[in-house]
Amino acid sequence: IYQIGGRKFAFQNVGPLGCTPGMKQSYNVTGYDCYALLQTFATLHNNALSTMITELERKLPGFTFLIYEFFTTLRRIQDPTKYGFKESNIACCGTGTNRGSGCGRTSTYELCSDPNEYVYFDGGHTTEHCNSQLGELLWNGTSDVT
Repeated sequence: IYQIGGRKFAFQNVGPLGCTPGMKQSYNVTGYDCYALLQTFATLHNNALSTMITELERKLPGFTFLIYEFFTTLRRIQDPTKYGFKESNIACCGTGTNRGSGCGRTSTYELCSDPNEYVYFDGGHTTEHCNSQLGELLWNGTSDVT
């Protein structure tokens, strides 16, 4: 893209992988705790991404970028009511202790009555309501977000 004239780029870092209902269920993590090993992997990846992109900026004339802090913006997991959610540990759709797997598969699964009350729709994907908030932060957030 740079070679054909692109100069402005947006990147999104990895979110808090160890906090998704699917991973918490897989590793028996409860409450607002997250699976530490996956959190470490996400942090290592995000640091390497930032370093690599900064190096590109140094090497490529006119290259500019922003990194959307997906890892940071999902802090609504730790304090869901502050952001208008009732639940961040359990997914709206799925099976198991956190409804962390099986949403939409042929086996029986639970589906919440109001996805807008949940941060996560299934074991690894945020709801439309959460995505709307995250999108708003991407476009209009403060410098700690972009």
